[in-house]
Amino acid sequence: MNPWIPPRLPIRLRFAIVCVFSLWASHVMAASREAILPILQMVDYIGVDYPEFVQDGQVLNAAEYAEQREFSADIRRRLDDLPEVDGKAQLIESAQELEQAIARKADGTYIQNLTADMTENLLRQYPVSLTPVKVPDPAVGSRLYQEQCAGCHGVTGRGDGPAAQGLTPAPTDFHDAGRRSQRSLLSYYNTVSLGVPGTAMASYTHLSEAERWALVFHIGQLYFDDTQKQAGRALWADTPDMRRIVPDMGTLVQTTPEALAANHPDHAMPLLAALIDRPALLAPGQDRALTTARQMLDAADQAYRSGNREEAARAALSAYLDGFELAEATLAATDRKLMAQIEADMMALRNAIREEETVNAVTQRVERLQVALNQAENRLHSDEHSVAAAFSGSFLILFREGLEAILVLAAMFAFLKKSGRSEGLAYLHAGWIGALVMGLATWFAATYLIDISGASRELTEGLTALLAAVILIGVGLWLHNKSYASRWQQYVAGQMQAAMNRGGLRAIGLVSFLAVYREAFETVLFYRALWSQGQHTAVLSGMVIATILLAGIAVALFRFSVRLPIRQFFSFSAALIGVLAVVFAGKGLAALQAAGWINAQPVDFIDLPVLGIYPTLQTLLGQGLVLMVLLAGILYNHRSPSAAPSH
Repeated sequence: MNPWIPPRLPIRLRFAIVCVFSLWASHVMAASREAILPILQMVDYIGVDYPEFVQDGQVLNAAEYAEQREFSADIRRRLDDLPEVDGKAQLIESAQELEQAIARKADGTYIQNLTADMTENLLRQYPVSLTPVKVPDPAVGSRLYQEQCAGCHGVTGRGDGPAAQGLTPAPTDFHDAGRRSQRSLLSYYNTVSLGVPGTAMASYTHLSEAERWALVFHIGQLYFDDTQKQAGRALWADTPDMRRIVPDMGTLVQTTPEALAANHPDHAMPLLAALIDRPALLAPGQDRALTTARQMLDAADQAYRSGNREEAARAALSAYLDGFELAEATLAATDRKLMAQIEADMMALRNAIREEETVNAVTQRVERLQVALNQAENRLHSDEHSVAAAFSGSFLILFREGLEAILVLAAMFAFLKKSGRSEGLAYLHAGWIGALVMGLATWFAATYLIDISGASRELTEGLTALLAAVILIGVGLWLHNKSYASRWQQYVAGQMQAAMNRGGLRAIGLVSFLAVYREAFETVLFYRALWSQGQHTAVLSGMVIATILLAGIAVALFRFSVRLPIRQFFSFSAALIGVLAVVFAGKGLAALQAAGWINAQPVDFIDLPVLGIYPTLQTLLGQGLVLMVLLAGILYNHRSPSAAPSH
């Protein structure tokens, strides 16, 4: 029995993989949309309608008032059933206050402010994905409105359609300034999705999510006139600061006109008019990545100033993982020195927060990073670099992520052919094909189903890399063991068939899966961000060139390997697999550092990510441990009696 590949290892590792993806799922699916949407809808309904039916302590419509009391009690009960989070108790207290305030017929403005705070807090504590997965299509929205809504709400949305007569309550007039100022696109989406019980407003769940969002955006733009829309488009094009007011689709759909006007009275209405009318202006790309980085840095600074160091650490981590990292590849192709400096400064900020530096010191670090991000944005937007950066970023992403996987697969393939174990090719091919399928599934999930956070991405990459490193250590030592002529003769003679039994072949299949999936997982997410930037021809060209080059490397490595004498072949393959084990260990630990699972203590050492070498104490110690295990295994193989030369 080969001591370096325990027969039950693949089963345990398969179980570990299941645990990895279960943990990943728990990060992105903390609370279901089905639980959050009804609460948001009821809170929004009370905030908008209460001032109309209760004024100066007098109930103007008893039926509506009774319904609002019922809704406020239901909100509290539904909040009780949500998963436990730090801010849940505060939400329940707010719900109780809402229930009591309605009971005592409180002022309408107080109810509006209370419900607005509850909506913001609910989305902060339970950040489920409540934004369009893809940019809503205005043409689809217009068509659906005329087919589904104009009969009651009227062609122009004034609530005067032919079917509106006799309806109680009357259909909403989307031009009502008082109501429109209180309504976000998200509140419209909730109404379209869930309907309004006891009214003629039915649920439109027979429409797809994309169709409902398109319909909601059409409804939202009805209030604005063409002059506002044109003014907003000019602001968006000519004033870069507007992108900070409404930086992304999530902000657009969750913001009410009243809330935006409170902070930006001169720009709020034209800006909303333009973005709701033409949501493609907010298509995610590198701008969004850098905007997210800026927002999270500001959040980290504010949290640290208020004494909430845990929240500051989370925000600083998100600034890198959910923001800057998605623009790294493109920026590296344009200005690698600036990219490396921002990456190092972000790590230094996280360490400063962890080590509890002074508030002023942390603020200064944030300010320096904001200046550097502005420089990065200018570099990415420069015309002379846009096409070249897209091509280079695309090429580097695929070539960098694919090279390690190609080296592993080529070495395993050559070994199986050289040793006459062709039956193992089925395991090898099943591994990498399964990984590619999982990569496509990851792309589909990230595009249409869920938001994969940066921390979840790094956690998955880190754990799969470390699992792959463990198996590569075993495979590398097994190959080194066979580099001795007498042991190869024993193997061929069948005296050590147990060393590469079905369990060992499964281990090769699992290495094949892990080596490819950890690269595919990151690659599809990075390409998703890169593709949304535009320059599609340049992106595709980079992918094609990288694919051709990787294929050439694989063929050359295979042909070189199979031509080597048997001992040199095993020695070469063992060395290659050993190096890759060290690389995977370094990258796995670095990913866990990025995810915040282990500390990152900088040291004065070279930074060579292509070899998994990072200037932190933890990664270097981890790689040193792998080297020690490999050297101990080599020494064991060398001193074993059967290592003596055959005659």
